[in-house]
Formats: sequence, C-alpha cells, structure tokens
Amino acid sequence: MLKNIFEQADLSKPETIPATLVGVHTVIDCATGRPEEPIKMVDWEGKVALIQCAKAMGIQKYVFYSIHNCDKHPEVPLMEIKYCTEKFLKDSGLTHIIIRLCGFMQGLIGQYAVPILEEKSVWGTDAPTRIAYMDTQDIARLTFIALRNENIIGKILTFAGPRAWTTQEVITLCERLAGQDANVTTVPVSVLRFTRQLTRFFEWTNDVADRLAFSEVISLY
Repeated sequence: MLKNIFEQADLSKPETIPATLVGVHTVIDCATGRPEEPIKMVDWEGKVALIQCAKAMGIQKYVFYSIHNCDKHPEVPLMEIKYCTEKFLKDSGLTHIIIRLCGFMQGLIGQYAVPILEEKSVWGTDAPTRIAYMDTQDIARLTFIALRNENIIGKILTFAGPRAWTTQEVITLCERLAGQDANVTTVPVSVLRFTRQLTRFFEWTNDVADRLAFSEVISLY
C-alpha cells in the first residue's frame, strides 16, 4: 500500500497510483505484497507501474528498499524480483537510492517473544542462520540521512545491525527476558527443500513454493 496524507493507492491497482503522487517530491518505496497475494502482482507489476508513474510525474528522488544479497539468488522468486526492480529503477533515469535490508528486529516480537510468553511453540531451522536485524526506527533515521547526502545518489547501500544473530541466540535471549523456557519446534532445511519441490507440482501452491524458497535461502546466512 502506498500512502500520503491526502490519498491512498493500491499497487495491485496501478490506476490508483497517479493521484497519490500529486504534490510529492520523494517516494520511499517500502511496500511489499501480503502473504496471501501473488508475489509478482505487487512486487513486480505494481513496482514497475509505480516507477513509471514516478518518472512521468517528475518525482525528484526515489528510495527503494530491497533485500540483502538479492543479486546472488536468482532461484528465489522474491529475491530475483527485487534485483530486477533494482535494475528497472536504475534504467528509469529517476534520481534514486537503493537500500538493501537484512531483517527487521520488530519481526522477532511476534515470531519469538510473544509465543514464548504465551507458552506456545516457536519455529526454527537446523541451519546456523545469522541475520543482522535492525530496528525499523534506525532504518528510517538512516534513510533520511541518506536522502540528504547527494554523494550517494544512484548507489546501493546495505543496512545491517551491529551483530548477526542465530535463531537459537534469539530464542535464548527471549527466554532470559521472559524468565521461562521456549517450546521449540525445529524444521530441518531438508524438509523446507522437499516441501518447496512438492508444492511446485500444483499451480495453486506455486506462490507457497516461492515463499518457502525465500525461507530456505534466508536460513543459509
């Protein structure tokens, strides 16, 4: 969803975009599709329409949030789309900044902290995953600093936290802060791979397979 204080647009409906950009000089594009939406509809078709509209309406600066290492995993649909969007934005001629993100610290609350407090299962993999999570407020602050620095226009930046955490380290920290043990269910990466291949056989589960591929790659960092 794209918003300003006057209008609201839906990237799955490109015809709603132009009115949102009236009077806007900078676009900070952090939109992405919901889990129930096809990845391509919002994260590719919607972004292409947004970039084209921004170009046509003379937007002065465009910030695009991408994914760390998206250029290294073309086999993962979401990461391939992010990389293709980066290239499309560069070719558009818009004055832009691309920011690749590793992970949001706030996402850990619902994924680990709340289930542990409610004595519910938390899920992880058996891979030594390490992700340098960042607070979304820090990401916002750094983004506005980047917008004021003309020397990084047209460049790709990577925002990452000062430390990369494994899933087990995150769970251990949450256990310590909650004062209770977690009920951990471990899903082997091999199971993710098998499930992804299985869902590829059915057209209606293709998008599930795409998201499983993303989860599998993230688990290898």
